[in-house]
Amino acid sequence: MNPPTYRPISLLTFFLKVFVKALYIRLNEHFYSSKLLVGNKFDFRKGIATEDAIFKLTNESLNNKIVTEHVF
Repeated sequence: MNPPTYRPISLLTFFLKVFVKALYIRLNEHFYSSKLLVGNKFDFRKGIATEDAIFKLTNESLNNKIVTEHVF
């Protein structure tokens, strides 16, 4: 065994992951409690998927009878 050839273990990645997760939780709670998030945003939100955006688009277009025409 040759101790000078060993490299030290870096704990920076562990602390960074914990810090980022804590920051994400706090910002998320602040945005939800302050109602800063727009209801039409469907990306990067927990419990909301692409299918929800598609459903909302089709539902609104059917309710408002929006007809789209392709002009060639």
